[in-house]
Amino acid sequence: MRLISPAVWVLIFDRYPGDNLSEEPHESRELHSTGGLTPTARRGSENAFDRLDLESTCFEQFLLQDVRSNRPADGVFGSEAAFRHLAETMTAAGQTASLVSLTVEGASFTEHDGSSAMESSLRGCGMPLQAAIGLDCSNRDAAATADDGMANGDLAFLANLVWMEADIASSANAATAAKKILDFAFRRRQSCSMSNGHCPVLIVTFRRGADRDVREPLKSGVAEDRMHVPLWIQPHAGHACRVQALAGSFDLLPTIETFLGSAGASDEVSPPDVAQIADSS
Repeated sequence: MRLISPAVWVLIFDRYPGDNLSEEPHESRELHSTGGLTPTARRGSENAFDRLDLESTCFEQFLLQDVRSNRPADGVFGSEAAFRHLAETMTAAGQTASLVSLTVEGASFTEHDGSSAMESSLRGCGMPLQAAIGLDCSNRDAAATADDGMANGDLAFLANLVWMEADIASSANAATAAKKILDFAFRRRQSCSMSNGHCPVLIVTFRRGADRDVREPLKSGVAEDRMHVPLWIQPHAGHACRVQALAGSFDLLPTIETFLGSAGASDEVSPPDVAQIADSS
């Protein structure tokens, strides 16, 4: 499998599970909950995102700038105009994109938050999609095969931009689902690196923060945990960013554009250094 360079993989989970990431019984989680917003804020138990904490640039307070319940599928990451601008830039550079819906056995996507709505949004703004597929990550062996059980499996991961939508909210065990999906992404990324020497940039974040009760006098407001989620960028050594230039979800598309390079950029141009982006504020 020959990866097209430069390449950016974006993995978007439908919801951040908050303190429910560990495999502890429900009662135990309630007793020991620390109320932290991010995995790095909690210690004492392993969770699916620990590897990202150690190996990535981590933005601990990534702000979701659109938390409306009725927002369109692309709303949280900017307007249709923002997606159209990225699509035009990629098309001018001869770059391609793909949409991959990731789930685990027993989970199903909902129409308003799932791949169908996102695919319609991407196609509507002119994104150069070369593939739109769905993959079940519940079987490690099946997920690791070359074609993932479908003829266009490889094609999807050969695009310059691979946009992955991951469903864990409807799974019976969000922690297990998140781990399987992350393991799949890590294996795929490693396979690309080993086969051709090009390792795609991996960005991982969430569409929605953890749900919590809002205390008085802010009952009519939005809980802070719903507005803030972590975001990780690989490759880079562990680097926690509490004050960062990449501050909000509307910054995601311009960041992707930066990693992909401007129109006409050659394959030899390396992505910008993540630490420089993080520390530039």
